[in-house]
Amino acid sequence: DVDAVVRIVGPAWTPIIQTKPGLAAALVDVFLAAFDSGADRALAVAGDAPGLPPSRIEAAMAVLARGPHGAVLGPAEDGGYHLVGARWRQVPRATPGPIRRRLRRSLAGRLRRAFTGSASGDSTAFDAARRGLESAGWEVATVESWPDIDTLSDLRGLALLLDRDGRWAPRTAEWLRRNRASVEGG
Repeated sequence: DVDAVVRIVGPAWTPIIQTKPGLAAALVDVFLAAFDSGADRALAVAGDAPGLPPSRIEAAMAVLARGPHGAVLGPAEDGGYHLVGARWRQVPRATPGPIRRRLRRSLAGRLRRAFTGSASGDSTAFDAARRGLESAGWEVATVESWPDIDTLSDLRGLALLLDRDGRWAPRTAEWLRRNRASVEGG
């Protein structure tokens, strides 16, 4: 579906094709792609958290700016998480290939330790991710919670939030207003 995604998000974005199935593999891939691009940090935001205020992302990036061993989680109300970020030491582009590859393998191992068993999507995902990140050497901070949308009840909760302040997701807020009877009637 890469071509369809590129058409939707536009040419300014580069899709990353995950190499193995599952959320844990996707998270490892996105962080390694950031490393490969020369970044010293990355933040993955859940696709099922519409309306996530930019303030949550800004707060997460501020956590990552504090130092090279920081990680951040944004709890979801169901025990999962709506964002996860990590930072590592910057590897200059001039670093010789063998050293860069060794550092990449090391980061990949830490990421696999962090996310194996923590990216299940169930009510223990947040706690498991926190433990995994800590066991892999990251100092974990959190930002405010935000709901993810897994059930009709979750969608109803989002509708209430966006009724109060829908500026970060105006199209979603409008869709929910137009479809209020279906959402509330279930």
